[in-house]
Amino acid sequence: TTEIYTLSLHDALPISHIIAFDTEVYHFNNPQAMQYRMEKWLRNDLAKANRNRKNVPWIIAMGHRPLYCSAKNSDECNGKWPPAKKYLEKILCEGGVDVVVGAHQHQYERMFPVYDNRVYNGTATNPYDNPPCPAYLVAGAAGCQEDLAKFSNWPWSYSAFRERAYGVGVMTVHNHTHMSWHQYNAKNGWPAAPVDQMYLIQIGRASCRERV
Repeated sequence: TTEIYTLSLHDALPISHIIAFDTEVYHFNNPQAMQYRMEKWLRNDLAKANRNRKNVPWIIAMGHRPLYCSAKNSDECNGKWPPAKKYLEKILCEGGVDVVVGAHQHQYERMFPVYDNRVYNGTATNPYDNPPCPAYLVAGAAGCQEDLAKFSNWPWSYSAFRERAYGVGVMTVHNHTHMSWHQYNAKNGWPAAPVDQMYLIQIGRASCRERV
């Protein structure tokens, strides 16, 4: 079955709508009908989430394979059109998704707000201050017997920070307008200072269709 679901965490994160979509439908020769079914579900779910955005302002999406990354020798990270990106990026952006979290690549990487390979920073001083499109994260550094993945020699223009080390990320939804992500290196123990952080601000959200 296609692995898709929606979660509204009314107790822990009462103002977050969390979507898990299945990137694997674009691989392993899965039938197109399965792809269309998921895409239809995703559009409908985002439409429903946006109708309730006054009460639940944050929309967070996650899937196994990343839409943006800069790992070495990877089809997902070649800067062109890996399958998930080709079919899902427009849906996620026009659906007003704030953050998209992927993995698959065994490393950590944070992107600037990006759409169609073009960076759309919110402001000159803070790229994540009311950006018109999602921020993308690769959170694949939790650990794997295959070891860490290598990065390409040169990052893409939309790559803001990357680290090849085991670690964990912590997302915090502070209120209706402010969210943060902190990445911690496992070698530093806990508690320790984060190796990377992102503060996302969204006030008076406009859709990707209106702003990009």
